[in-house]
This record gives sequence, C-alpha cells and structure tokens, in this order.
Amino acid sequence: MAQEAVKAIPAAADLYHDCIGYASEKTGRDIGKLMLHGPQEILDDTRLAQPVIFIANIVGSTALSQILETDPDTRVGHSFGHLAALHDEGVFDTRTGLDLAIARGEFMHQAFINRPGSMAAVFKIAEDRLTEVCRKYGVTWANDNSDTEAVISGESENVVAAKKEIEDIYGGRVIMLKVRGAAHSPLVQAAADRMSQLAEAFHTHQNRIRLPEKLVVMSSRTVDRLRSVADIKADIGGLADRVEWQNTVRRLILDGYTEFYETGPGSKLTNLPRRGPNMKALLDSHGATMTSLDQLLEKFTG
Repeated sequence: MAQEAVKAIPAAADLYHDCIGYASEKTGRDIGKLMLHGPQEILDDTRLAQPVIFIANIVGSTALSQILETDPDTRVGHSFGHLAALHDEGVFDTRTGLDLAIARGEFMHQAFINRPGSMAAVFKIAEDRLTEVCRKYGVTWANDNSDTEAVISGESENVVAAKKEIEDIYGGRVIMLKVRGAAHSPLVQAAADRMSQLAEAFHTHQNRIRLPEKLVVMSSRTVDRLRSVADIKADIGGLADRVEWQNTVRRLILDGYTEFYETGPGSKLTNLPRRGPNMKALLDSHGATMTSLDQLLEKFTG
C-alpha cells in the first residue's frame, strides 16, 4: 500500500516514513513492512487495517496534490476514509489522526468480539424490496454504494437468512464479505459511543481537534458539508450510521464537480459508480470523470 506514491513523490515519502515510525511505536508492529508485504491475514485485523489504510490515504492525498499542483475543492471519505479527509483538511494533525485510527480499530475489534456479526454485498435488487428484507430479518442496510450495489450488516444468522431470500425469491446476488464484524449497524454502537467520547476529549481537553477557517469536507453519512466542530465530532463518532455513498457522489455531481480522484489503495471507488446504469448516465451527462491514484501515478511516472 502506498509504495508507488512513496517511490514517485518525495513529500509523500516523507509523510509515509513519519507515519510508519509513530504507528509502529503505538501498535507494537512493523507497520511499514505490513504495508509493503502483508501478509493479508494480519492486515485483515481491524486493529492494524485502520491505521494502515489511514496512512495509505493521507500519503495518497499528498501525492495527488503534488501531481495536480493544487488542493481539492472538497474532500469526502467512504466510511473510515472520513478520518483522512478531516486530516487533509487540517482538522487535526497526523499523529492525532493516527491516534484516532488506532483507537477506532481497537474499539471496533472489541465491538466485534462482544456483538459478533457479518456483512454482505447485495446486487440486483430494488430498493423497496431490500428495505423490506432488512426489516423482516432485522439487518441493517449499511452502505448505499450505487444503484446496483448495497451492503447489509447484522447478526450472522440474520444476514444469511436475508441472503437466501434475496437470492431465492428476488433473484438478486449476494456475496458474504470477508470481515470480522457488522460495521455500520447497531452492533457497533458501543464503538461509536467510545469514538464520540474520544473526539470530545480531544477537542475539549486536549485541543487536538479544531475548526479550520475554511472547511471543505462533505460527510457521506449526512450527504452534507461539515460546518462546525459539532459536525466534525458527529462524523468521527458515526461508526454505526449508513454510508450514503451513492447520494454523496450524486450531490457532488449536481453541485458541479466533474473531476473525482481516489487517493486510497486500489480503485474500488473509481469504478463503483459506473457499475450502476443510473449513476453511469449521471456521470456521462455531466462529463464527470473518476481517476484512481494508481492511474494518475502511472501517467505521472510514465
């Protein structure tokens, strides 16, 4: 993760080395080695995955700004990506961001132990039918990713039962996700509460969370721009809330944004909107493009 950005962009390399030193000290693991070499089964542990993904995101954002020679007009994160968006906008410094990422991983890990669950990606089912299935089996519609992809979350037996009905009755397709808990559902509310308490302590007692003079971050929870410290703290603590990604991308396009860049590892978010016919039509009608950092680096180093 992040190795191409580190190779190509000196500023990204400097940030990377500063991050892995601090994160390795705080976690007791060689974070740099994990980012470059894995193994995957170790990185699947949310206690390590979250600081590693945070580092990859902010290193990628630094590389992006260097390549484009400008800062983004607005920032938004999908689920955990919101911490990187807040960091890059100057809401808190790098070490505070790492402390929040590490704590979030620990809180989520404990929530997964105390209230186990599962998540599944759902394709090719109408919104009203998915809503009814979620209500029937007591699962949560956790992520609204596009007009053809959603994610459900909840107790494992309920997710499996919902999967069966979606496939057998409605002809949808469901893929169980390789995760260790039920994020963005009531099963992680304890972790959400702890993150809210930590954000409050960091702001009120330690002065580690601040409101920049110009804050240009949109929340994928509320599909609205953050405007206050209260908004920031609510976003940090919003672990149990749905990720409204489809509506967030739609709002940005309708607001006039036409160039989107993904700074984290991989190209999931770059490809996601075009997999749904409605979102693809919206992108095309507004001439909007989506580019992953990997694609940009390939051209830059080309």
